Amino acid sequence: MNNIGVILVVGETSESMELLTEHLTAEGYQVRLADSGKVALTFAAARPPELILLDNHLPDMDGFEVCRRLKTREESRTIPIIFINASPDVDTQVAGLRLGAVDFITLPFHPEEFLARIQIHLELGRLHARLEQEAAHLRMANAQLQREIAECKRVAAEIRKISLRDELTGLYNRRGFITLAEQQLRAAKRAKSQIMSVFIDVDDLKGINDTLGHKEGDKVLIDTATILRATFRESDILARIGGDEFAVLTSDVTELSKEVFSLRLQQGIDDWNGREFRQYQLALSWGAATYVPESSLSLDQLISAADELMYAQKKTKLIGRI
Repeated sequence: MNNIGVILVVGETSESMELLTEHLTAEGYQVRLADSGKVALTFAAARPPELILLDNHLPDMDGFEVCRRLKTREESRTIPIIFINASPDVDTQVAGLRLGAVDFITLPFHPEEFLARIQIHLELGRLHARLEQEAAHLRMANAQLQREIAECKRVAAEIRKISLRDELTGLYNRRGFITLAEQQLRAAKRAKSQIMSVFIDVDDLKGINDTLGHKEGDKVLIDTATILRATFRESDILARIGGDEFAVLTSDVTELSKEVFSLRLQQGIDDWNGREFRQYQLALSWGAATYVPESSLSLDQLISAADELMYAQKKTKLIGRI
C-alpha cells in the first residue's frame, strides 16, 4: 500500500473510534492510540506523528487545550490536527480552526470521504514539512552567504588598505595620495577654492642608514610620520610617496597657513631632537605650493612646484653648512 503514515488517534474508546481505527489500519496506516490529552502530548513530544485525529471530549482536558499546547511546542506545531466531533456547530469549528486545526470530521463518518481527507491532509502535511525543511536550508545558505559576503568585504577593505597605505608609516602611499589628491583637486576646481600641496624630504637619511643601519632609518621615517600627523589636520591627506619623501595636501589655505604649518612642523622637529638619547638630529626640508582656481594647475604640476621649493630650501641648508 502507498498510504503508509503514522497517525495519532486521541480519544476515549468507543465504537466510533474503534471503527475509525480499523479503517485506518486496513488502509495501511500505522495507528497509535491515546485515551487522554496528557498521553497525547507525551506521545507527540516523544515520537511526533504525521497527523493527529483529536476528539474534543477527553477525560482530563478538552481537545481545544490539547490543540493549543501542541501548536505552541516546536516538535508538534506543524503536525496537522483534525478534530473528531459528533455534529459540531459552526462556532466550535471556527474555534478549532483558529487554534490551528486543519479540518473537522463529523461522526458518524463516511469511510471513503474520511480516508480521502486523511490522505489529502497527510500529503499537505508532508509538503509543508518539505517546504519548511527547504526554507531552513535556504536560511542556512543565506546566513552562510552573508558571512561570506562580510568576509569578502573585510578582505577587500584590507586589500584596499594595503594597496593605498604605506606599510611602514601607516600614511597613504603614492597610489593612495594620487587617488585622494586627484579627488580633492577636482572638488577644489568645482568649488573654486584653494588647496595647498606640501612636499617634504628627510635630510641625510642615507647617512643615517649607512652609519646606524636601516632599522634606525626606518624609525626616522616612522617618527617623521608622527610629526606630520601632529602638524596637520586629520582631514588632510598625508602620504609617504617614496623613500625619504613625504607629501601633504591640505585645504587649510590662508595667508598665514604656510607660515603657521612651518612653525608647527619645525616645533615638532625641535621637540623630537630635544629628547634624550638621540644618536642624530632629525632634519626635514619642505616646500609648499598653493593651487588657485584661475591657475588651472594639474596635480603633477602642483606637486612639482612644491618639490622645487623644497629643493630650494634644502640647497640653502647645504650652502649654509659650507
